[in-house]
Amino acid sequence: MKRVKLLGKLEQKVMNVLWSCKCSMTPREVLETLDDGHAYTTIMTIMTTLYEKGFLERDQQGKGYTYSVKSTMEEYAKNRLSSHFDEILNNFGDIAVAQFVQSLGDDPKNMKILQDAINKAKNKRKQ
Repeated sequence: MKRVKLLGKLEQKVMNVLWSCKCSMTPREVLETLDDGHAYTTIMTIMTTLYEKGFLERDQQGKGYTYSVKSTMEEYAKNRLSSHFDEILNNFGDIAVAQFVQSLGDDPKNMKILQDAINKAKNKRKQ
């Protein structure tokens, strides 16, 4: 499986703004939404980098660009987690599975999510 590129802290913040918006935004609009003291040029550079990494699409609007996400947050998270889980399982096998289950603790909500995922995988195999 292809390894999913990781996002830096500021890249993640920018992506979160765009995922929340579900629209195209300029670097200025993202900067105003973040409102955390970054320079306009920093946000513009981050958004250009995210475009070059393949996370964003962009359209020219006058002298600048508007940017939008290429995939949903759920798709990104699923791909990122899947590549990490595959690597961990390949390297550590049973230990990784046991540690994952143990990390869930006794939270009934998490245990139900895990059980539902197991049942879904079993049903998928039967088909």
